[in-house]
Amino acid sequence: MQSILLKSHDEKIAGVCEYFKLEKDWLPKLQNEFLQFHQKFLTQESSTIRDDWDFEKALKMFKAVLPVWKEQEYSEFESDLKTFFDSKRGNFKEVSIAFMCFAEYLKGFILATPEMFLPYEKETNPNCPIVVRVFESHGVHFVMKSELFNAINIRNPNSKRLECKENNGKLMTMSYEKVQRKYKDRIGNIEFIKCPIQRTDHKAVPIMTPTGGHCILATDFLFEILNELIFTHRIFQKIGTGNWNVLRRFFLQMTNFFSPHHKSIFFVTLEEQEK
Repeated sequence: MQSILLKSHDEKIAGVCEYFKLEKDWLPKLQNEFLQFHQKFLTQESSTIRDDWDFEKALKMFKAVLPVWKEQEYSEFESDLKTFFDSKRGNFKEVSIAFMCFAEYLKGFILATPEMFLPYEKETNPNCPIVVRVFESHGVHFVMKSELFNAINIRNPNSKRLECKENNGKLMTMSYEKVQRKYKDRIGNIEFIKCPIQRTDHKAVPIMTPTGGHCILATDFLFEILNELIFTHRIFQKIGTGNWNVLRRFFLQMTNFFSPHHKSIFFVTLEEQEK
């Protein structure tokens, strides 16, 4: 059940690409705090938890803790819970104490540190750090324009909004040097973090987009297409002279997408790559 509870909190930040500064001693501190909370919970709260548990009462408790109970998705858990009570094995009070302790601590910890677990919200979570990633590839540093403009709009609500729309699965970028020069008066309270582009032997590692999707650099996408054509499908060994027009039309289509007129680096979403 703990995994279901954690997943329900994770769903609150689905499609969110935000960051916070992680202190080195955060995890040991969290562990110590939980142990102290656990001891306090056992002393003060365990005596108030009922003894006369049955399937219906246990299920009601779990439903009360979760913000939304998904009947179809949690049907397997519900079946396992019923099996537990039907078997008449184990002490559910101990299970309930452990779960309620975990749920109460998690709830309090999230409320105390919303910037770590909840997305930015002007009214309820204004202290969430506003971060823009600075990507680095072969010595070139750049940012996603949509991510930058969103950060600038948040930090400068009284200024004219900057707009940047995704164009046919393309996420345009701007050099970091240009950002510092052009928007120097509007980025003082924005944090910039370095994010080197990572690659395996044959593929680029997808990067999360500001809206929760994933993308790779257009150059990496092009190399993947060529690698697949040349080494996987061996297109140049298989295609005959009578079919060159098919290959020509394909590359003309690619030329339209990878236009030489682009003045900046751009990313390509995975959705666009799958078309």
